[in-house]
Amino acid sequence: MKMRTGLGVALLSLVLGPVGLAQAQYNFTTIDYPDAIGTLAQRINASGQIAGAYGDPSFDGHGFFLDSDGISFTTFDFPGATTTAADGINASGQIVGDYQDAAGMSHGFFLDSDLMSFSIVDFPGADSKAFGINDPGDIVGRYLDDGGNRHGFLRDLGGSFSTIDDPSLTHCRALGINNAREIVWGLRGCRRQQSWLFPRH
Repeated sequence: MKMRTGLGVALLSLVLGPVGLAQAQYNFTTIDYPDAIGTLAQRINASGQIAGAYGDPSFDGHGFFLDSDGISFTTFDFPGATTTAADGINASGQIVGDYQDAAGMSHGFFLDSDLMSFSIVDFPGADSKAFGINDPGDIVGRYLDDGGNRHGFLRDLGGSFSTIDDPSLTHCRALGINNAREIVWGLRGCRRQQSWLFPRH
Protein backbone atom coordinates (compact mmCIF):
# COMPACT_ATOMS: atom_id res chain seq x y z
CA MET A 1 0.00 0.00 0.00
CA LYS A 2 1.78 3.13 -1.22
CA MET A 3 0.54 6.24 0.57
CA ARG A 4 0.82 9.33 -1.58
CA THR A 5 -1.55 11.71 0.17
CA GLY A 6 -1.87 12.89 3.72
CA LEU A 7 -4.78 11.35 5.62
CA GLY A 8 -6.44 13.12 8.52
CA VAL A 9 -7.29 10.60 11.22
CA ALA A 10 -9.12 11.26 14.45
CA LEU A 11 -10.03 9.15 17.44
CA LEU A 12 -13.61 9.88 18.40
CA SER A 13 -14.85 9.44 21.96
CA LEU A 14 -18.51 9.68 22.84
CA VAL A 15 -19.67 11.19 26.12
CA LEU A 16 -23.40 10.83 26.72
CA GLY A 17 -25.27 13.63 28.43
CA PRO A 18 -28.07 13.09 30.93
CA VAL A 19 -30.77 13.07 28.27
CA GLY A 20 -29.11 10.56 25.94
CA LEU A 21 -27.85 10.74 22.39
CA ALA A 22 -29.49 14.05 21.58
CA GLN A 23 -27.06 15.72 24.02
CA ALA A 24 -24.01 13.66 23.05
CA GLN A 25 -20.64 15.37 23.07
CA TYR A 26 -17.62 14.20 21.10
CA ASN A 27 -13.95 14.50 21.91
CA PHE A 28 -11.59 14.21 18.94
CA THR A 29 -7.94 13.19 19.21
CA THR A 30 -5.72 13.47 16.14
CA ILE A 31 -3.52 10.45 15.48
CA ASP A 32 -0.38 11.06 13.42
CA TYR A 33 2.56 8.68 13.31
CA PRO A 34 5.68 10.85 13.82
CA ASP A 35 7.03 12.29 10.54
CA ALA A 36 4.53 10.30 8.47
CA ILE A 37 2.99 11.74 5.32
CA GLY A 38 -0.28 9.95 6.07
CA THR A 39 -1.72 7.95 8.96
CA LEU A 40 -4.67 5.56 8.82
CA ALA A 41 -6.15 4.16 12.04
CA GLN A 42 -7.97 0.97 11.04
CA ARG A 43 -9.28 -0.73 14.19
CA ILE A 44 -9.51 -0.16 17.94
CA ASN A 45 -10.08 -2.74 20.68
CA ALA A 46 -11.93 -2.36 23.98
CA SER A 47 -8.71 -1.34 25.76
CA GLY A 48 -8.18 1.56 23.37
CA GLN A 49 -5.26 -0.01 21.51
CA ILE A 50 -5.23 0.93 17.83
CA ALA A 51 -3.81 -0.81 14.76
CA GLY A 52 -3.26 0.91 11.45
CA ALA A 53 -0.81 2.00 8.79
CA TYR A 54 1.24 5.03 7.86
CA GLY A 55 3.24 6.26 4.91
CA ASP A 56 6.83 7.40 5.33
CA PRO A 57 8.45 10.23 3.33
CA SER A 58 9.53 7.67 0.70
CA PHE A 59 5.85 6.74 0.20
CA ASP A 60 6.35 3.27 1.67
CA GLY A 61 3.62 1.83 3.91
CA HIS A 62 4.21 0.40 7.38
CA GLY A 63 1.99 -1.05 10.08
CA PHE A 64 1.67 0.51 13.49
CA PHE A 65 0.35 -0.29 16.96
CA LEU A 66 -0.70 2.58 19.22
CA ASP A 67 -1.00 1.71 22.89
CA SER A 68 -3.96 2.80 24.99
CA ASP A 69 -2.01 5.74 26.40
CA GLY A 70 -2.42 7.38 22.99
CA ILE A 71 1.30 8.16 22.85
CA SER A 72 3.34 4.97 22.52
CA PHE A 73 3.66 3.91 18.87
CA THR A 74 5.30 0.70 17.68
CA THR A 75 5.99 0.32 13.97
CA PHE A 76 6.33 -3.06 12.26
CA ASP A 77 6.95 -4.56 8.82
CA PHE A 78 6.50 -8.12 7.70
CA PRO A 79 10.03 -9.43 6.99
CA GLY A 80 11.00 -8.88 3.36
CA ALA A 81 7.80 -7.02 2.49
CA THR A 82 7.70 -3.94 0.31
CA THR A 83 4.72 -2.56 2.23
CA THR A 84 2.78 -3.59 5.35
CA ALA A 85 -0.62 -2.53 6.74
CA ALA A 86 -2.48 -3.52 9.90
CA ASP A 87 -6.23 -3.99 9.49
CA GLY A 88 -7.56 -5.64 12.67
CA ILE A 89 -6.80 -6.07 16.39
CA ASN A 90 -8.39 -8.16 19.12
CA ALA A 91 -8.62 -7.75 22.90
CA SER A 92 -5.22 -9.45 23.42
CA GLY A 93 -3.48 -6.99 21.10
CA GLN A 94 -3.02 -9.59 18.35
CA ILE A 95 -3.04 -7.95 14.93
CA VAL A 96 -3.93 -9.05 11.40
CA GLY A 97 -3.26 -7.26 8.15
CA ASP A 98 -1.64 -7.59 4.79
CA TYR A 99 1.71 -7.10 3.15
CA GLN A 100 2.99 -7.03 -0.40
CA ASP A 101 5.95 -9.04 -1.61
CA ALA A 102 8.56 -8.05 -4.20
CA ALA A 103 6.44 -9.61 -6.97
CA GLY A 104 3.48 -7.40 -6.06
CA MET A 105 1.37 -10.19 -4.56
CA SER A 106 -0.63 -9.53 -1.39
CA HIS A 107 -0.52 -11.83 1.64
CA GLY A 108 -2.37 -11.81 4.93
CA PHE A 109 -0.47 -11.91 8.19
CA PHE A 110 -0.99 -12.51 11.89
CA LEU A 111 1.17 -10.63 14.40
CA ASP A 112 1.19 -11.82 17.99
CA SER A 113 0.83 -9.40 20.89
CA ASP A 114 4.62 -9.31 21.38
CA LEU A 115 4.65 -7.29 18.11
CA MET A 116 7.50 -9.47 16.81
CA SER A 117 6.11 -12.93 15.99
CA PHE A 118 4.61 -12.99 12.48
CA SER A 119 2.87 -15.78 10.60
CA ILE A 120 1.34 -15.81 7.11
CA VAL A 121 -2.44 -16.03 6.69
CA ASP A 122 -3.02 -16.92 3.03
CA PHE A 123 -5.97 -18.71 1.51
CA PRO A 124 -4.17 -21.64 -0.17
CA GLY A 125 -2.54 -20.58 -3.42
CA ALA A 126 -4.25 -17.18 -3.60
CA ASP A 127 -3.50 -13.47 -3.30
CA SER A 128 -4.91 -12.77 0.19
CA LYS A 129 -5.59 -10.07 2.79
CA ALA A 130 -6.63 -10.49 6.43
CA PHE A 131 -9.04 -7.86 7.77
CA GLY A 132 -10.38 -8.99 11.14
CA ILE A 133 -9.64 -11.18 14.15
CA ASN A 134 -11.77 -12.06 17.17
CA ASP A 135 -10.58 -12.81 20.69
CA PRO A 136 -10.43 -16.62 20.24
CA GLY A 137 -8.25 -16.10 17.13
CA ASP A 138 -10.59 -16.70 14.17
CA ILE A 139 -9.46 -14.58 11.20
CA VAL A 140 -11.45 -13.25 8.24
CA GLY A 141 -10.36 -11.61 5.01
CA ARG A 142 -10.49 -11.92 1.25
CA TYR A 143 -8.71 -13.82 -1.49
CA LEU A 144 -8.60 -13.57 -5.28
CA ASP A 145 -9.47 -16.47 -7.54
CA ASP A 146 -7.79 -17.13 -10.92
CA GLY A 147 -10.23 -14.74 -12.57
CA GLY A 148 -9.42 -11.91 -10.19
CA ASN A 149 -12.73 -12.13 -8.32
CA ARG A 150 -12.73 -11.43 -4.58
CA HIS A 151 -14.06 -13.97 -2.10
CA GLY A 152 -14.41 -13.79 1.66
CA PHE A 153 -12.65 -16.34 3.84
CA LEU A 154 -12.68 -17.55 7.42
CA ARG A 155 -9.60 -19.15 8.95
CA ASP A 156 -10.51 -20.86 12.19
CA LEU A 157 -8.29 -21.29 15.20
CA GLY A 158 -7.20 -24.71 13.94
CA GLY A 159 -5.89 -23.20 10.69
CA SER A 160 -8.69 -24.46 8.39
CA PHE A 161 -9.97 -22.11 5.67
CA SER A 162 -13.57 -21.71 4.48
CA THR A 163 -14.87 -19.57 1.62
CA ILE A 164 -17.65 -17.16 2.64
CA ASP A 165 -19.66 -15.83 -0.30
CA ASP A 166 -23.15 -14.96 -1.35
CA PRO A 167 -23.38 -17.23 -4.42
CA SER A 168 -25.28 -14.58 -6.37
CA LEU A 169 -22.50 -12.02 -6.03
CA THR A 170 -18.82 -11.55 -6.82
CA HIS A 171 -16.08 -9.44 -5.23
CA CYS A 172 -16.99 -10.30 -1.63
CA ARG A 173 -14.78 -9.55 1.37
CA ALA A 174 -15.12 -10.71 4.97
CA LEU A 175 -14.31 -7.58 6.97
CA GLY A 176 -14.81 -8.42 10.64
CA ILE A 177 -15.74 -11.19 13.07
CA ASN A 178 -16.97 -11.11 16.66
CA ASN A 179 -16.56 -13.64 19.46
CA ALA A 180 -19.86 -15.30 18.52
CA ARG A 181 -18.31 -15.91 15.06
CA GLU A 182 -20.78 -13.59 13.37
CA ILE A 183 -19.10 -12.09 10.33
CA VAL A 184 -19.66 -8.83 8.52
CA TRP A 185 -18.70 -8.83 4.90
CA GLY A 186 -19.12 -6.63 1.89
CA LEU A 187 -19.38 -6.45 -1.88
CA ARG A 188 -17.01 -3.99 -3.48
CA GLY A 189 -17.82 -3.11 -7.06
CA CYS A 190 -16.95 -0.17 -9.25
CA ARG A 191 -19.93 1.89 -8.08
CA ARG A 192 -21.20 0.57 -4.78
CA GLN A 193 -20.34 -1.11 -1.53
CA GLN A 194 -22.80 -3.14 0.50
CA SER A 195 -22.47 -5.01 3.78
CA TRP A 196 -24.19 -8.05 5.28
CA LEU A 197 -24.13 -10.00 8.51
CA PHE A 198 -23.16 -13.62 7.96
CA PRO A 199 -24.51 -15.71 10.88
CA ARG A 200 -22.25 -18.03 12.82
CA HIS A 201 -22.30 -21.71 11.89
